[in-house]
Amino acid sequence: MQWNIFLRKDGRVSFWRIFGAIIAACVVVFTSTMCYLAWKEDLRQDDYYAMKHEEERLSQRIWYHKSDYKGHGYVYNFETGEHTLQQVDQVVKPRTEGEWLAVFRQKERYGYLDVNTGREVLPARYWKAWNFSEGLAAVVEKDSVRFIDRKGLQAFGQQFRISNRSGLYVFRGAYCQAMSDEGKVGLIDKTGHWVLPPDYEWLVSEEKGYWSAQRNGKWGVYSDSLRLILPFKFRSTTVAEGGIYVSLQDYSQQRYDYAGNLVDKFVCNSIHPLYYEVGGYDDEGEPLTEEADCMMYSVDLDHYGLMGKDGKPITPPLYTNIDAIGKDLYRCAYDEYDTYSVLLNGKGQKVNH
Repeated sequence: MQWNIFLRKDGRVSFWRIFGAIIAACVVVFTSTMCYLAWKEDLRQDDYYAMKHEEERLSQRIWYHKSDYKGHGYVYNFETGEHTLQQVDQVVKPRTEGEWLAVFRQKERYGYLDVNTGREVLPARYWKAWNFSEGLAAVVEKDSVRFIDRKGLQAFGQQFRISNRSGLYVFRGAYCQAMSDEGKVGLIDKTGHWVLPPDYEWLVSEEKGYWSAQRNGKWGVYSDSLRLILPFKFRSTTVAEGGIYVSLQDYSQQRYDYAGNLVDKFVCNSIHPLYYEVGGYDDEGEPLTEEADCMMYSVDLDHYGLMGKDGKPITPPLYTNIDAIGKDLYRCAYDEYDTYSVLLNGKGQKVNH
């Protein structure tokens, strides 16, 4: 070791030089220790956050921490403690199995990050961005929606209207909902061409690749090959396990098979007995009741109808509530607050008509 740095010109050891060196060394050690402790504290906080917020896991090693002490979130590697992306205000995880690019928001712009590394892939320069699906993602630049590939290159020339409506601009298999300049929706393929013209108010992606569509206020169903299975005449349609369930204009429900053939003319969600008060109270102070001659059945959209003890519907499910007020007399409400109602007998006939 060279000690001459501590010697004065006359060859004698300088106390102040040694003292200054010791102070400098202490500062270095103190600073290094504080940095190490801060790093360990960050790791501890990240570990604690990870235990409490499993939903923010992006992959096996990569997590998103929603907010740090400065009010910004960040993406970090759980194993190494490295903060791979700073000042991140939002991360939207991929919804397609196997997809590795996630949307992130930074300074009011959107970009894409790799969920396996936590690093930026496409910088945050878009006004709005959707998740990748089938290798393509929709982004907003300037005043329209366009599609890009994973390199950020424009996939095709067509552009579409900006909308926050749920379900738009994400491919479901071969097709993707898009909106025309007129505000109507249709389906495009991966080349950007309309395969189902934008003539509809709503489209809903269903089971088995089917699509429910609303046109002129009424719903119909397209198959996965975009063949019209059910015409546009229903109040609502749902494709689920067991078939296609529809609501008629009087709220009655039916079930069709996947080819569009009627299977069940009557479908309901639940059946409830009805009770009416007969006067007097029991030992617990509750009104005495007896079971009425009819029951109440329910369907989707919170509507109810009268049903006989033989299981046959007596009325369509036109009502928002039904109360028995006698053995064979029922108050049937038309609105959710029971403000407007009619009295029906066990045959479904109005008794105060």
